Amino acid sequence: FRPTGFNLLGLWTFAVVQLTRAYYKRAIQREKRKFIAHQVKLATSNAANLAEVIGELPAWVNFGDVESARWLNSVLGKVWPSLNSAISQTVRDVVEPILEDVKPPFISYIGFTDFDLGNTAPEVTGIKCLPSNGDEVLLDLNLHWIGDQNIELYIRTSASVGVTTKVKELDFSSTVRVIFKKL
Repeated sequence: FRPTGFNLLGLWTFAVVQLTRAYYKRAIQREKRKFIAHQVKLATSNAANLAEVIGELPAWVNFGDVESARWLNSVLGKVWPSLNSAISQTVRDVVEPILEDVKPPFISYIGFTDFDLGNTAPEVTGIKCLPSNGDEVLLDLNLHWIGDQNIELYIRTSASVGVTTKVKELDFSSTVRVIFKKL
């Protein structure tokens, strides 16, 4: 029996297919092991492991003196429709006169056509009570807000050309210090 060119080609093809199959089988097994190790790491994780897996953590995870504020988020979610309405009206009442005073001469009108902060309340990601004198209470609130707002500003030039600008996406993170004092 002498191998012909066709038999050698078939043998080589079979060998390449088998090697490729073995390589991918091992790669899949390797990925499964990585996934299982990742799940074990999550199940037994500390703050450092969690930060590695999911990225940025709330301040109350990293710092023992910062607390979670789930209860405050629940309250904020319930009062947000009223707060949204009050904040929106206050911003309009305060900002529109300022815009009117500082507008350049070629602009005949500038004002909000719509100002609504949306249905999504800001989230308090951590709260910390700071030491103070006996007459006041200091709180640092870590806030994060990704709103579904609708803010539109209309600008009309003296040539009667109108332009509407709209805030489409707003992502806001801040630490707010609240000071409670005796009345």
